[in-house]
Amino acid sequence: MTDSEFKLIDKRFDTIEKLLNGVNTRLDGINGKVNKHEGQIQEALGERTENRKSQAKCADKVSELDTRVDLLEKEDLVHYSKCPIAPIVRKLEDDNLSTKSIKKWLVGAVAITSTIVGIVSFLIAHFAFKVS
Repeated sequence: MTDSEFKLIDKRFDTIEKLLNGVNTRLDGINGKVNKHEGQIQEALGERTENRKSQAKCADKVSELDTRVDLLEKEDLVHYSKCPIAPIVRKLEDDNLSTKSIKKWLVGAVAITSTIVGIVSFLIAHFAFKVS
């Protein structure tokens, strides 16, 4: 191989090497961004894992509380059906209701009666003085 051919090939390789260095520089920049994004993804995955654990704990707590509420509601119903005071309270409520209704009836009857007596006495007085 001659010296001029060698220089020509060397020149071609220098050009290719410059292009490859440019590609390598570009790839290094892209790899840096990829590494940065991968770090962010890993951080988000860690947070998501923690959030899921927290959500699972909350779901367990809600389930436990729901079970406790169901038990308390059933216990309350059983207590009410077996409570010896419940019928007494019911009877007192019924008596109170009937007493109130009688009082309202009496008040209404007295009001109507007094109105009728007032109208009748007015009419008698009016006609008694007119006739005389």
